[in-house]
Amino acid sequence: HFKEKFDFDMSGLTLSAEGDEFDTLLVKRIRENTPADDVDIQVGDIILRINGTSFLDTDISDIHNLFRKKDGKKIRLIIYRDGEKIKRIFRLKQMI
Repeated sequence: HFKEKFDFDMSGLTLSAEGDEFDTLLVKRIRENTPADDVDIQVGDIILRINGTSFLDTDISDIHNLFRKKDGKKIRLIIYRDGEKIKRIFRLKQMI
């Protein structure tokens, strides 16, 4: 029954904790025409920091909750791609 309110990811990212110790946050998928897609985050990028906090200092469920939090919330990412750190900033956007 879909009469109850539910929260949906507003970033466009599908993430996975990977590695022997689940200490790598990997971008697995990006939905088209979403905030993450608009700022050129790519499949295979590794997320190092979210809003100043290291992935190692948080839990993946907390990250999923953050991406459902509030339409318009600013998200600042530091990602690792091809040997370099890259900053990306976007705002969460209600898509459904």
